[in-house]
Amino acid sequence: MIHTECYVAKLELFQKTLPTAYFEVITRKQYVPETPKQGHILSPSWKLLMTAKREKWSYEQYAIALLHEWGLEFSYGFMDTRQPKNTVIDKLHELYWISQTQNLYLICTESASYKCHREIVKALLLGWSPSRIIDYIHTHFDTLRAYPLPTEEGLLKARSVIV
Repeated sequence: MIHTECYVAKLELFQKTLPTAYFEVITRKQYVPETPKQGHILSPSWKLLMTAKREKWSYEQYAIALLHEWGLEFSYGFMDTRQPKNTVIDKLHELYWISQTQNLYLICTESASYKCHREIVKALLLGWSPSRIIDYIHTHFDTLRAYPLPTEEGLLKARSVIV
């Protein structure tokens, strides 16, 4: 199961409460030793983040720019063999396989996950293509927070349609 309800300020509490869960801090800042100085591979660049804030981008605009920045082909899910390989794809594969055996918590500094890129990462890990993510944001009031967590059967069906 993939979770986005935890953020950096609550990380220690979640780690103490859920000792068997896997926590991935996907932020620009270096909160854990494993995070490189330039930030996590699944975080937006400072340039993108600052431009989005300064120009007051909608979540849809932000999501489009972020998915482009990551070099993702919009027509395919990250597991699709037609998706060009890069370090983002490699990290998504790693997190996907972790999520198959453990509760995976995506962590960032934004307390409201529906405003955060961790919802975009979650949607990718659930098998959504970038174009499906953007379509959903566009038709659901500029947010991903309302998307349902699919059942295993629903997820398999969704993947066959999306990919």
